[in-house]
Amino acid sequence: MLNFSKLEFKKIFKGRYSSDFLAQLIVYGLQIVSGVFVGAYVARYLGPSQLGVMSLILTIGVIVGPLLDLGTRAILIKKFSQEKNNLNQIFWTIFWVKLVLSCCITTALFVTIQSGLIGGLAGEAGLLIAFGLGIILLYPFTQFQCVIIAAVKNKALMIGQIICLCFTALFRAGCVYYELSLEWFVGVNFLVALLSHVNVLLTSAYYKLIPRLAGFKFEALKILLRESWPLILSGFAVILYMRIDIVMIDFFLSEKDIGHYWVANRLLEILYFFPLAIAKTLSSKIYQKLNASNIEDQKTVMCSVFGLVGSSSLILCVLAGLGGVFCIPLLYGVDYSPSVSVFCLSVLALPAVSLGVMRNFYLIHQEQSKLSMYATFLGLFTNVGLNIILIPTLGILGAALATVFSQYVSCVISTRLLMETWLFKAQISSIFRNPKLSFQRLSQ
Repeated sequence: MLNFSKLEFKKIFKGRYSSDFLAQLIVYGLQIVSGVFVGAYVARYLGPSQLGVMSLILTIGVIVGPLLDLGTRAILIKKFSQEKNNLNQIFWTIFWVKLVLSCCITTALFVTIQSGLIGGLAGEAGLLIAFGLGIILLYPFTQFQCVIIAAVKNKALMIGQIICLCFTALFRAGCVYYELSLEWFVGVNFLVALLSHVNVLLTSAYYKLIPRLAGFKFEALKILLRESWPLILSGFAVILYMRIDIVMIDFFLSEKDIGHYWVANRLLEILYFFPLAIAKTLSSKIYQKLNASNIEDQKTVMCSVFGLVGSSSLILCVLAGLGGVFCIPLLYGVDYSPSVSVFCLSVLALPAVSLGVMRNFYLIHQEQSKLSMYATFLGLFTNVGLNIILIPTLGILGAALATVFSQYVSCVISTRLLMETWLFKAQISSIFRNPKLSFQRLSQ
């Protein structure tokens, strides 16, 4: 079913959407190499306990991210895909709001952690915490990537992304070689985030995609937030129920258990790049097709969208699970053997996550973001409840089980409970669709 002839391969990857996706796959492959091999080298050096401390500080920054996004990322991509004029005021108004919020939240978190209210970080060096939270200050600049995605210029980012990945690998390996302290490893994460945002800004400037500078205007903020507020809450809930397990493991267990769980979670995030790369690359094209379609054609478009990830994510799930059994002990060592069972269980969530990412295209187009919010909170409450029950009894394996079940509740079961029946049927039937044909239909 996934067999491509040489002629078909050239035909599929000759368009700008397809070449953008190919560029994403190249970066994806390099991220796997860097994340798995260099990550394993670092994990062996730090050990589960120190890795757990680093994971906890980075997790706090990741949880805050969706609040700073203000639910505007997908909406800005949609607006810039439809029209490129008269959006300067909206773009810059949101940017200034994000910048102010990031400074306030970073300061508040630094004071909270230093006061000892987060147990796993009590007594840690101020420099370590500053580096970890410094990533939050850079978050407003992710907005510039919206115009790049809308203009289908992801491929232009590839060279910069590859350079960033190389620097990341060299810096982390250097920290291990020179036996540096934990502050340096967290500092590398901050430096890489900085380089990544510089790459986005330079690419935007080169293609003249940066909107003309404008000041803050309350009316522009009001217009955008009227549409985006459900996405603010749902985005925060998504990250919360994907990361709250780290915080709850810190509460119920120990930093060493966080380290074991983080290794499995980090490898899982690499797999999650698969649906996200498709979504980022084809988002502009999908919105254009949905805008130009009647309701029946929209159903056909969504069947193709789900078909991109249905069976392929299931196959990837099985292969990753089998690979994890052999690769994790080999790469990370016996100290991380508890991570194997967590990873093999966690990969079962990949098909659900993939279908959930694709479902959001239709909900945003139909201006039904509230349904996405309801589905996300349904998954959040499921995850937190199961974590409270399962972590004390099953440990980190219980946290993985809670996450998998809540992902299916949020991304698939909620479609049946809250949304149109045909959308749920399209999700289920995608398991039997040919992703190659779906990709061809959408990239035409």
